[in-house]
Amino acid sequence: MEILNIGTALVVTQTSVLLINRNNPPYTNWYAFPGGKIETGEQLDVATQREIREETGFEIDNLELYAVVNEHLYDPELSGHFILYYFLAKEKEEFNPHTTKEGELTWHEFTDLPDNIVPSDRKILEKYLDDMNGQSISYFECKLFQQNFQSTVELTLNHWVEK
Repeated sequence: MEILNIGTALVVTQTSVLLINRNNPPYTNWYAFPGGKIETGEQLDVATQREIREETGFEIDNLELYAVVNEHLYDPELSGHFILYYFLAKEKEEFNPHTTKEGELTWHEFTDLPDNIVPSDRKILEKYLDDMNGQSISYFECKLFQQNFQSTVELTLNHWVEK
């Protein structure tokens, strides 16, 4: 099984987070952080910036590595092994998101989040909300068992590095 490296960004203001309602599998019609595949030879942050630009139309250059997730997705229709590199981008204010071929981008208040956020992204967002200063890099092992649009998530924090 091929391991896919994914760069994604937790783009936040003081009160909200930017999410994309995905048009493509896996997780069609689920909300996720913007991001995508890292191409061979690309630097992690450069690839994530490229993916953010492709999905949002905006340049975000204040990325800091926030967490790494080693994710195993077990789904009857799609299984995979992903290494997800989560970058944190703190914005002073919301910019006007738009719809792209990848999906519709919208800002969501931390107090009014949608229920259908991709499970690994939800766990990273919960970690961020528990530690709003975002001063740590975390490494997680994640196993997602998906059946009939119901997810069972096993996510364990294996390593914690203080900056």
